[in-house]
Amino acid sequence: MGPLRCYTVVSALVAGLMLAALAGENAGPPAVEIQLTGSFGGLRLINRGAAVRLSSTLKVERKAKRGWEDTGVTHLRLITRCASGPVPECVSLDAAATLQPLPWTGRYCASQCPAACDLDSPLPRGAYRFTASTCDGAHHFESPPFEKN
Repeated sequence: MGPLRCYTVVSALVAGLMLAALAGENAGPPAVEIQLTGSFGGLRLINRGAAVRLSSTLKVERKAKRGWEDTGVTHLRLITRCASGPVPECVSLDAAATLQPLPWTGRYCASQCPAACDLDSPLPRGAYRFTASTCDGAHHFESPPFEKN
């Protein structure tokens, strides 16, 4: 390969790498919207940004005098059906994709699917919201508040 041809190949490779790096920088932070659906406990996640990996654990927070507090709800996951076996720690949500997990039952332990719980009960009345986060914990997303009666 001649010197000019080799220079052209290397230049093209460097330019491609620079463009890929710029595209990654311009992707911006993840943009996941959590919407509430019509029935109690129902939610939908819509990715309005680049593909993202989310923690499969969904949290429920309750409005308190000092702000929002974690309720300690367990077994609430970004799953679309009940299944035996472990749930992966993270789920991928492609750009412009939607995920509608099973709704929250309003309970502490059997929050979506039947679960073996020693002390399970419904959460008290109040204002709540769902929160999701990226797998690395760097970004958090909240639903609008909703009332539990």
